[in-house]
Amino acid sequence: MAGLLAMLLPAALGCVRRGWFDLLTAVPGMPVYFLLISLAAWSGLYELVRAPNRWNKTEHGLARTSRTGALRPQ
Repeated sequence: MAGLLAMLLPAALGCVRRGWFDLLTAVPGMPVYFLLISLAAWSGLYELVRAPNRWNKTEHGLARTSRTGALRPQ
């Protein structure tokens, strides 16, 4: 509980002191954000150790609204 408070309290106080009250709504979501970043980092490290020559690449242009997807013949 103290670790969670040590993460959220400085962020909330910083928002209040600078007058960024609209960012206070993002402070409660910070634990979820850091959890997801941590999972992604551990997953990447596991994949690097397990298969260093294999990379998960992002496939671009798959959305119907993307410009590159619109140029491809159907």
